[in-house]
Amino acid sequence: MIVPMKRLTLIALKSDEEKLMHALQALSAVHIIANEPSQESAHIQELENDVQRFKNAFLSLKRYAQEKKGLAPKPEISAEQLRLKLDEALEDCFEYETLERELNAVRAEIEKRQALLKTLEIWRELETNIEDIKPTRSVSYMTGLLESSRIKDLQLPEGAAMELYGEDKGLRAVLAACKTSELESLQRSLKEAGWIDFSFPNILGTPLENIRRIEEEIGQLLKEEAGLAARLKEYGKLRDEFALGQDAASVRRDREKARTELLKTNTAFVLEGWIRSDEEEKVISAVKQVTDIFYADMRDPSDDEVPPSVVENKKLIKPYEAVTNLYSRPDPRGIDGTPLMAFFYFLFFGAMLSDTGYGIVLFIGGLLYNKLMKPSGMTEGIVKVLIMGGISTAVWGVFIGTFFGLDWNVFLGTPAGTFPLLFDPMVEPMSMLFLCFGLGIVHMLFGVCIKIYMCIKAGDWAGAVFDNLSWIFIVVGLILFGLAPAVKTLGIGMAASGGVLVLLFAGRERNNILKRAIKGAGSLYNVTAYLSDMLSYARVFALGLSTGVIGNVLNTLGGMLYNSFGSGLIMQGIAFLITAALMVGLHLFSLGINVLGSFIHCARLQYVEFYGKFYEAGGIPFTPLGYRTKHVKVIGS
Repeated sequence: MIVPMKRLTLIALKSDEEKLMHALQALSAVHIIANEPSQESAHIQELENDVQRFKNAFLSLKRYAQEKKGLAPKPEISAEQLRLKLDEALEDCFEYETLERELNAVRAEIEKRQALLKTLEIWRELETNIEDIKPTRSVSYMTGLLESSRIKDLQLPEGAAMELYGEDKGLRAVLAACKTSELESLQRSLKEAGWIDFSFPNILGTPLENIRRIEEEIGQLLKEEAGLAARLKEYGKLRDEFALGQDAASVRRDREKARTELLKTNTAFVLEGWIRSDEEEKVISAVKQVTDIFYADMRDPSDDEVPPSVVENKKLIKPYEAVTNLYSRPDPRGIDGTPLMAFFYFLFFGAMLSDTGYGIVLFIGGLLYNKLMKPSGMTEGIVKVLIMGGISTAVWGVFIGTFFGLDWNVFLGTPAGTFPLLFDPMVEPMSMLFLCFGLGIVHMLFGVCIKIYMCIKAGDWAGAVFDNLSWIFIVVGLILFGLAPAVKTLGIGMAASGGVLVLLFAGRERNNILKRAIKGAGSLYNVTAYLSDMLSYARVFALGLSTGVIGNVLNTLGGMLYNSFGSGLIMQGIAFLITAALMVGLHLFSLGINVLGSFIHCARLQYVEFYGKFYEAGGIPFTPLGYRTKHVKVIGS
C-alpha cells in the first residue's frame, strides 16, 4: 500500500544545526526539500574532491591488495566508528597520493630519457661534440635523415661533403657540410632526395657520452621507481581503510550539501521536508534528543504539492516492489500495483521457466546468495523474487515441464503419460497455448477491474461503467461466443451490450451526437488492442517450451559425447567426468539465459498488459537524508 506522507517544517537555533543534521541523518527519515537552490560552494566541492580521492586511491590499489575470495556481505560498522575513521584515512590517502605522484614523476622522467636515448642512438658513432656542430663564416652544417636507398644517387654540389652514421627503419643519420655560399644548392639537392631535418637537443658533448650518461640516469631512476613501487605496494593493506574513507566522506558530503539547502538567518534555520506519517513521533523524538528549543509542524500535502512515493507491503510481497520500481514508482495519490501484480509475476515466471531441476537450483542458489552476501535495496528484492520464482518453476515443472530437460517418466521410470501431471507441451502445444491465453485474459481483466474500483472510489461511475466495464462485457462476450453453442447467445448479448455502451458513451464529453458516435466508433477499434495484448501471452508458451527443448538438446549432446568414449572401465570413468563437467556448465548457462528471459518477459507482461490498464506512474523516489554507502553497511542508525 502507499504510505501517507506529511510535510515537515522544522525551525531551530542555528547553533543546533549541525547536531540536528547528524541526528536526522542517523534517523534516515526526512526527505529534505531544497528551500535554497543547492550551490556548489568551494566547501562542497572540497568535500566532493575528498570522495573522489578515496575512490581513485581505492581503485588504483587494486593491483596491490590481496584479492578476497568467495562471497561475503558488506562489513558492518557504526556511524560513529565510520566518522572517526575519516581523518586518519585522509592522512593516509594524502601520503599515498604524494607517493603516487612521486612515482608518476619518476616514470615520466624515465620515459623522457628513454625517448632522448632513442633519438641519440642513431648518432652513436658521431665523435664530434654536439655543441661544435654550428655554422662558421665560411662553412655551414646540416644534420638530418635520409632514406638509405636514395643516398647512392644523391648528387652533392661541388665542395660539399657528407658523413653517414647509424640507421633506423631505413633512415640513415647524415651530417653534411659545405661552403656557406653553396648552402642553398646543398639544401635543394638534399630536399629532392627526401631530406628530413634533425635538430639535436640542448645537450653538450658527443652523442656517445650523452648516451652513457642517460643510461646511468635511467638506471638510477629505475632503482628509485622500484623503491617507490615497493612502498606503494605496502599501501595495499590500506585499501579497506580507503573504502571506509570513501563512505565516510560521502556521508559527510551528503549532510553538508543538505545544509546548504536550508533557509537560514543569523540565529535560526528552517528545514522543510517530507516524512512518513507513521514516523512523526520518531522524528520529533530524535529532535528532542538534541534540543528542546524548536518548532515543528507536520501537515498533509496540499493539492498542488507532490510528495515522494513510499510503499509498504507484507514480507512476501515486498520483494516485488523492485519489479515495480524498475518500471516506475506509483503516483502518491494512486494505487500501489505491487500487491496486485505479485501473484501473477510469481505464476508467469514459473510457467516461463517450467523446469523443476532449474527451479530447485534457482531456489537454493538464491538462498545461498542472500545468506552470504546479505544484499540490500533493489538487489535484495530481485534476489528474493528469483528465490520465489524458483519455487514457482519447480511446481510448474511437475505439471507441464521437465527435470533438467529430462522427460519426467524417463527420469522417474514411471509409465508413459504419468508426468507431467497436466499435459506435455511438447506433445500438446495447443493446450499449453490456450492455457497461456486463458491466464492472460484473467490477468488483463483483473487490471480492468482494478480500474473500475479506482473510478468508483474517485466518484467517476461513468468512467467505471462506460470506459471499463463495457470492455469486460465485450471481451468475455467474444470468448463465450467462440467457446460453445450453448453460451453463444449469451456471448453475443454481452459483446453487443458492451459495444453499444462504448459506441454511445465513449465520447460522452462531446455535446454533438454525431461527433460522439464517431468517437465511440473509433474507440471500438480498441478491441484489436485487447487481441494484441492477449497474443502477448504467447511468450509464456514460447519461453516455457524453449526451456525444455534446450535442456533436451543439451542432454542429447551429453549422451552422444559419453557414448563416443567407448567401453572399458577407465574410458567410462573419463567419459563420466568430462561429460558431467560439461553438462553442469551447459545447464548453468541454459539456466542463466532462461532466467534472464523469464525475468524480463514476465516483467514486460506486468508493465504493458497489466499496469497499462490502471497503473498511475510517475512517483518521486523517497530519498531521506541518510547513510548511502558503497562499501560498508552502517548499523545502529
